[in-house]
Amino acid sequence: MTKLPTLGSWARAGQAAKAVAYSRAVKSLSGDACAFTVNIPLSVALQADGERRASQSVLQNKIRVLLHSEFGETVDFFFAYERGIGQKPHLHGAVALQPTNANKKRLRRVFYRLARLKPRPRNSSLIRIERLRTPGRWGAYAIKHLIVGQQRTGVSNLIGKTNGVARQAKDEWEDMRLQQRDARAAAKLI
Repeated sequence: MTKLPTLGSWARAGQAAKAVAYSRAVKSLSGDACAFTVNIPLSVALQADGERRASQSVLQNKIRVLLHSEFGETVDFFFAYERGIGQKPHLHGAVALQPTNANKKRLRRVFYRLARLKPRPRNSSLIRIERLRTPGRWGAYAIKHLIVGQQRTGVSNLIGKTNGVARQAKDEWEDMRLQQRDARAAAKLI
């Protein structure tokens, strides 16, 4: 019988595991959520990279401000900033909003402003917003290039999240650990 990996403490969890917990946290905060993918023009990414702070915190602050100005309240979110080799910079993430058509339209407006694009038909393919169906799989997809990217860029934290998502993610992590413990106990009984 093969030994299953154990989920350790939150402090020792890797970026990929934390991305799954963040994705699950966003979904549990709102009951439902919107997943997004945004291709960022190189000029915006270079401006973020040129700031004194890490590009992750610059993008996180811009998204937070834009979401607050559009929705009039603080909206919880997480994102993974990817800049893979041979790829344009882009974000994958989730926002704690009900995936209604009105919210998707307003969210698209936020990301147009973030990317400094005009809402034209040719730009519509740069932003994809959909209902977050499987948070665990979406979290793993959001982090797919970071595992390779960290070794080449030396950047250690490319995930941005709000404080509400960070707190809820720790609870989700503990739930995942309990589920794993219960599954191990059940497997021993068989």
